[in-house]
Amino acid sequence: MRVLRSAKPNTTPNKGKQTVLSKRDTNIPVVSGNGTDKNIAKPLVVATGAPSVQLGTDIEAKENATMEAKEPLAAKISFDEAQLVKENLLQHLAKRNALKASVTASLTDRTENLLELDWRDRMKERGEERRLEAERLTQERIDAALFEQKKCYGEQIKRIEEFHEKEIKDLKLILEEITAVNLETTARLSELVAMFEVFEE
Repeated sequence: MRVLRSAKPNTTPNKGKQTVLSKRDTNIPVVSGNGTDKNIAKPLVVATGAPSVQLGTDIEAKENATMEAKEPLAAKISFDEAQLVKENLLQHLAKRNALKASVTASLTDRTENLLELDWRDRMKERGEERRLEAERLTQERIDAALFEQKKCYGEQIKRIEEFHEKEIKDLKLILEEITAVNLETTARLSELVAMFEVFEE
């Protein structure tokens, strides 16, 4: 006997003279070769013969045709879906790469701007430091020059004062000498006046 299963029949012969139809798609229970099954109350057993064999062959042909009709459609759907998924992935990757490139360019520009600003700040700080250092050195030089000038002026003033003191002393001596000469001259004049007075008498 033959046991019909799915689309491919079982060609292994069984002992007995009965044919059992497949359970799939027909809701016909499958029984063993002796026509009994503990889980089935009333097994459907079809005696071997031309009508039963023809019925099984028709069912097999219908199932095979159905499977063959479904397989290309499923394959086509799977291929179309795969193509759609592939296109979506490619579009997603393209957008991702474009976004990545844009972000990278933006970050590069921002980094360059930050580096340039940092460089300018450093140059500005260095310029400010150099300016302050130059001002400090200039002020130190000015202070040193003023100190030297003041020192020189002080010495000159001291010399002038000393010179003036000496001149004053000299002038005092000259004045004293003049005064002494004047006194002596006055005394002699007085004597001369007295002598003239005496001579006139």
